This record gives sequence, C-alpha cells and structure tokens, in this order.
Amino acid sequence: MVTDPNARYWEDYYRGRERRGPSPFAEWVRPRISGRRTFDVGCGIGRDTVFLAETEFVRGFDPYAPLSSMFTRGYHDAMWGEGYDPDRSDTLYARWFFHSVQRPIMHQILEDWPGELFAESRVLPGPTDDSHRRYPLDVDEYRALLIRLGYGIRYFEVGDGFSPQPGDMHPLLLRVWAYRL
Repeated sequence: MVTDPNARYWEDYYRGRERRGPSPFAEWVRPRISGRRTFDVGCGIGRDTVFLAETEFVRGFDPYAPLSSMFTRGYHDAMWGEGYDPDRSDTLYARWFFHSVQRPIMHQILEDWPGELFAESRVLPGPTDDSHRRYPLDVDEYRALLIRLGYGIRYFEVGDGFSPQPGDMHPLLLRVWAYRL
C-alpha cells in the first residue's frame, strides 16, 4: 500500500470548506457521460459530485474531506470495496486528481477501471507548490499509458483555458475522455 505524503495538507485544506457551484470540467463532462453510474474519485467536498448527480447516479470518494468520505482506506480499496463493483458501463470522473497522487496509485486505478474515463490533470511543465506535492503528468507518457492499458481515446487536449482559477490563474491542464476497448 502506498502512503500519501499529502494527507495532512488535504485534511487541513478541506476543514471548513463550503461547497460552491460546479467546475468548468463538470459542466463539460455532464452531457458526455454515457455510463449508468459515475464514480468521482478525489471528489473533495463534492461540488462536482452534487452537480453530476442531478442527471446521473454518482458516488464520490475522498479520504481527506470528512463530509464526503465514504471510506477510510486507500483509493483502490474504496473503489472496489463495500459492495461497489464497477463494470464497463460505469464512468470514472477524476478532476485534478491524477496529478495529486503518486504514480503507483494512478496506474492501479487506470489499470483496474473497466469503463469510461473523464480526467482533467495538471501537466508538465507545472507549477510547484511547497505546501503539498504535485505530480504533473507528462502528456506523452500518459497517452502511452492509456493506450497500453487498453483505452480508446475520444478526446485528449492540453490547454490553459479549461479551468481558470481565482486571481486570473490559468493552469496548464490535460483534458481526457477515454473508454475501455
């Protein structure tokens, strides 16, 4: 089991946070979801989970946001534990998640996920932040990983206008829509 060096940072970050409207990524994803169930991994306090649940069955998981946490074990155990068995018709929603976890966690989730995938992640060159670790993705390595794991790619684009942040920050992000072949 891989331990998360960012656990303390995220526990402090989510303490006292209030939910606001959906992210631009959730607004882009919602009309494209074809799965019968959606799993929002790393859902934080659930801002996108609640929005997606207006039209889909959504299950959110984040081990560091007390109000939205469904389990206290690792991501992998949460996704396949407690009676949840994803199938090829399910959708994995991962906004700003894969650049926030260590590579073995990301690889395991992508390897085991049987259905559709929507992901938005920071990419290299990415900003550094001394408050917690970020693992920006290498775009070419990520595409190769998805293909090696048997994903077909419907959409794969890098841009700095996907999810503007307060203070006029426009992070460089990769937006992906993929599915299992």
